[in-house]
Amino acid sequence: MKRVLSFLVEWRAADPDGSAPPELPSWLVDSFSEPLSAEDKMLWLARWRAAGPEEKEALERQKGWELESWIHWFSTDNDMWAVESVEESDQGGVDITLSHDDDPFPFEALHWMADVAGFTLEGPVRSVV
Repeated sequence: MKRVLSFLVEWRAADPDGSAPPELPSWLVDSFSEPLSAEDKMLWLARWRAAGPEEKEALERQKGWELESWIHWFSTDNDMWAVESVEESDQGGVDITLSHDDDPFPFEALHWMADVAGFTLEGPVRSVV
């Protein structure tokens, strides 16, 4: 996870428009959902909008992340937050420093990657406001 996040930080700095997705490891690529058709996206969104909070969460988990939607959160197109640094912690985990404008802020893409990598995000996620 540290290697992927470090790579995404470098990619963001080198590719400011975020137009080309980076080379990602197969364990991550294999975890992405197949892209939905435009019609299926509209149907899913209508169902999501009509759902209550718990059902919305379940629908989001079932749908998963498409690469294009996920990579947006690590590109310069996302101006809500950015990964500032990634360090190995003394406890064997990864310390992630984020910069962000609002609190709370949507970092579900980061949370999903941690789950896929077999990590658990434990608080606090250090951030620079």
